[in-house]
Amino acid sequence: MEHRVSVWALIQNAEGNYLFTRRHPGDDFGGCWDIPGGRMQEGEQPIETVLREVREEVSLRLAHGKLLTAVSEQGHHDTWVTFLLYAFQFFGDPNDVHLDDDHTDYRWLTVQEARRECEFASAAKKLIDQLVNEGYV
Repeated sequence: MEHRVSVWALIQNAEGNYLFTRRHPGDDFGGCWDIPGGRMQEGEQPIETVLREVREEVSLRLAHGKLLTAVSEQGHHDTWVTFLLYAFQFFGDPNDVHLDDDHTDYRWLTVQEARRECEFASAAKKLIDQLVNEGYV
């Protein structure tokens, strides 16, 4: 069984809201809401991965992330995936988000609003629930 690592960024703005993105309908988990991030490439460190993915997906430049939590689950096609979640503060203009072609929308929401209003892919939902249960948000 293949093992993969994905690294995500829980980005909080100055108003205390978090950035969530909506996946393109043609993608895996199409139409679901997600947390910016993605798959670690060979030779990358987790922090390098998450900074690269955030630049690619939402065009934000971040620094000084803190590892919050991790969750593992069986993925597609006989893989096991570990998801690492880093926390970041963003003090720029919340409208500076520019989405890549894999995403169709974004919203700045509290975690409670996101849980009520957004349908998440399973791993993102697990991470968000874990954050709430462990008192991070």
